Amino acid sequence: MSQQQEPTEEGLDFQCKDCGSDRLIVEHTYKSTTSSQAFIPCTCGANREGVAATRDGVMLSDVNDWGYLTDTHEVEGEGHEVESDDPEFSDPEITCEKCYRARNADWQDVEYSTAEEEVEATETDEESEEWTVRCAGCRREIEFGWSHPDRGGRIWPVESSDYNPRLAWPEPRYAE
Repeated sequence: MSQQQEPTEEGLDFQCKDCGSDRLIVEHTYKSTTSSQAFIPCTCGANREGVAATRDGVMLSDVNDWGYLTDTHEVEGEGHEVESDDPEFSDPEITCEKCYRARNADWQDVEYSTAEEEVEATETDEESEEWTVRCAGCRREIEFGWSHPDRGGRIWPVESSDYNPRLAWPEPRYAE
């Protein structure tokens, strides 16, 4: 983790049994897939849709979001890191050879960002999601639950004095 910001609110009622810290860090890691489609326009009028060629791209990323848990059991002072693989691109689908040849240099850029227009969508792999609560002092993992089912709402660490197991849905890996 890098460049974490301190939250502005007081910490929740927690004290680590190992190091005495009263701060908790929440981490959310997951994999995401970004799909994009770039277009080179047809300017000669040969294609009625005005597209000379399209090309699809896919980029896989590992995402890590984090922040401190406040006394209201919400995450504050968030950080965000993304590690991405090199994008993979399909061969272009050419609908106007003349305009494509004239503008083909637009796709030579490795970043794939110089085509005339680009449409992008990002999806999260829900099966790869992992939530972790750790002591900010010694990084010891703390079991926790949620205020709503399906990882919804606020986070309730079992070691905080206001934890009530009857009012919390456990994080799935702690369900037993």
